[in-house]
Amino acid sequence: MLMHHFLSVITLVVSLVTSHGQSLNIPKRPLGFIYGGAAQDPCVEIAAYLDVTCPDSEAVYPTLLQVAEFYASSDVQLRMHLFPLPYHRNSYVISKAAHVLDQKFSNNNTAFQWVSAAFE
Repeated sequence: MLMHHFLSVITLVVSLVTSHGQSLNIPKRPLGFIYGGAAQDPCVEIAAYLDVTCPDSEAVYPTLLQVAEFYASSDVQLRMHLFPLPYHRNSYVISKAAHVLDQKFSNNNTAFQWVSAAFE
């Protein structure tokens, strides 16, 4: 009887600890960097997941910027998500730097300027 009570208490404690650890805050804004500032309710949103040290991301990046510039006056929005791959060295650090620069400076395209400089 004592063993059954003990197991019930342990199960309850583990359940409470596990459920409490899963509470995540909902972000105040959608994640990612928006090219050229936030458009109000865009009809089309282009989401690009890029790794700053990836040669494939480097190859597609100028085309993404050209598309964003071409459709800047319409309801098309480019949202860049930095997705550092584990096998690209220093990608995580460079991606974190983009977030720091974006928070430090109020310019909307700071992250895009940083990524452009990293690709160069």
